[in-house]
Amino acid sequence: ENALPLVHILIPFEFRVERAGTYGTRESVTTEFFELFRFQTYEAFTSHSYTWENLYGGLEGIAIDLPALNVKPTHGEYFPLNIQLKDPLWPDRNLLDFTFSVKPGEAKTLWLDTRDRILPNGHSFYLTIAGAGSDFGPESLEGVQVRLVFKDYQRATVEHELDRFTQVRDNVGNFVEWGPNKKKFKLYDRYSRDITDLFRVNPHHERARHYWSYFNPEQGWLRFQQPKAPADVPLWAFRQVELLKLMKQFINWWIDERQIENGEFGGGLSDDGDLTHLWPAAALMGIEPEKITHSIHILMDAYYDNGMFTDGLNTIFTDQLHTYEEGIQVQPQAMLLEYGDPKIVERIMETAKALERITGIDELGHRHIRSKYFSGTRISEDPVWARSLTNFFSYLILHPGQVLVEYNGHPMVKRLLLELADGLIAHRRQHDDGNYYLPGEILFPSGEGQGRGYGADAANFLWAAWRWTGDEKYLLPIYDENNQGEEFEVLRFIGANVIDLLEKHESWGRSITSLLSPIDRVDRLKPAMFTFPGDRVPNSVNRRNSFRHVAWQVTGNKDFLDSSYADQIRAIAQRMSMFTEDHWWIDQVGFPGLEIQRARLGGVAAFRMITYPGHTVSWKFKAPATGESVAILMPEATTQAVKIIAFNLEDAPVTAIMTAWDLEPGIWDLTVGIDSDADDGANRITRREAVPLERTKELELV
Repeated sequence: ENALPLVHILIPFEFRVERAGTYGTRESVTTEFFELFRFQTYEAFTSHSYTWENLYGGLEGIAIDLPALNVKPTHGEYFPLNIQLKDPLWPDRNLLDFTFSVKPGEAKTLWLDTRDRILPNGHSFYLTIAGAGSDFGPESLEGVQVRLVFKDYQRATVEHELDRFTQVRDNVGNFVEWGPNKKKFKLYDRYSRDITDLFRVNPHHERARHYWSYFNPEQGWLRFQQPKAPADVPLWAFRQVELLKLMKQFINWWIDERQIENGEFGGGLSDDGDLTHLWPAAALMGIEPEKITHSIHILMDAYYDNGMFTDGLNTIFTDQLHTYEEGIQVQPQAMLLEYGDPKIVERIMETAKALERITGIDELGHRHIRSKYFSGTRISEDPVWARSLTNFFSYLILHPGQVLVEYNGHPMVKRLLLELADGLIAHRRQHDDGNYYLPGEILFPSGEGQGRGYGADAANFLWAAWRWTGDEKYLLPIYDENNQGEEFEVLRFIGANVIDLLEKHESWGRSITSLLSPIDRVDRLKPAMFTFPGDRVPNSVNRRNSFRHVAWQVTGNKDFLDSSYADQIRAIAQRMSMFTEDHWWIDQVGFPGLEIQRARLGGVAAFRMITYPGHTVSWKFKAPATGESVAILMPEATTQAVKIIAFNLEDAPVTAIMTAWDLEPGIWDLTVGIDSDADDGANRITRREAVPLERTKELELV
């Protein structure tokens, strides 16, 4: 008497799944049928042939002959009905959902034109019919006829492939933030079923193959045809510029297709700022500088316009990572592009001042971050939260403070940051294995250290402390890691040209080069500590590209660059649609932008988790030239000497404006020459003079 006016109709995939001695019983039907639909009885099967197994055709739709319904009308003289046709592959998903009305007592034939499907073997077809009155039930449908109508296989594959790929794309775009990777998770299971079904119909589907490789990188990626360099252009130069073009395509898509007038991109403002970490560096390399500057400017304003800052920190009460992502991460991005702009400096000063509130002196006399859960108005002192995580993002909040000290040497902020650095170094301890480590976390106020290890944010912070003071103690964790056989992992996450600034060109540089034999061997590389969002490849490949750049610096062999740029071109070209038009979650798209910054800028200006800029110069190009007009290498880049190799890909002279950044202020000796044999040595001197240089000072070069 409490039955719902809902009827389930199962159309079995076949009648051949039987067991000996159980003909015509419940056991003769697949377990899946009974688990899904709880049949209580089943007629004895006949021996006739019935199945769509391996049918060379595709489902075009379903015809349903409805009998005259003996029901009371509920809407005037009509009785509403709803029919849902379920996807055999995933019954929680509808192929068609149709609501209509009929007059009681009138039989009707419905043609339900579904999207075409190549029905899968082993899965039955299931539909539901619901009525708008309690007198509707199974007896109302006595005599109903259901006919599956099929069409030519090849014509049916068009919609099947399109829909299955759309389901794969949209599903991944939703779960890629956390990336479930086991079939016990329904999101992943649905992705796995959909893409497997797509490959059943078309195993050569290129974009689906890219999705499959993204989650199964050990299987490799599809073959990729590298763009061909003109005969008169060195391969390194051609490929570097091709990589720049892809970067420009990526950034332009997000600005043109997703950013709205108030600055938002649509991923929630916090994650919008994750997307844009690389963009200032692109502008400094000569890619769309005005467009990117405007984009970051209005994005920064959006955080303030939406009330996401309170007294310099995040308005919401949250953890150490998402504190940084509430707009604080965009302050340094804006500063790189509008250096010294009063509004930006004022905002950074307000955030830097707030560091006093979230840090304190512990019982050991050290300054530490007091909590990993706070806002602009609250800070959690509960023991669960009262700690800083050396190995997990606590030091990201110091990014604006580091920028401020670099800008004007702000004494109060500099003193506070150095006290924090001293407190961290004070926890360096020798363990039973004889090696020295930093703790993974430091409790407050006890000062107790737990675990071991440190992250990219802590490494950048300690590097900044060394740059400000010259005190070698801040470098000890870096030396410790390299001495412990970590194979220079930490160097990838410091933006500066470390091997030259620390005079490790011949020691660390040669050791790094030895890991690449002959050019791109990876079997000796340990798994990396970190991967960057949007770069789901084996970790050793990320490190390999970083080490190839160092190997070029050490040997001068541009083959290392040729192969590194080729891998990055392939990686981003095969992922470009994922990271743009497929509309993935915004902080899971990215670009391999580290090594190209080191080549063109002498160091990394901006990248996610790199909080201390390492670039020595930046570039602008006078129209009609653009950033893609010239390939640039900087094999040597320190505060007192730089060497720049430039190759003009245009058929006319290009005027470049070089801006000094991390260079000692003073009078510099400038020598410009023509390198006629495309080697590193200048064969003909064309210009020699003394020029004044300091931060933000510009120099015109042709």
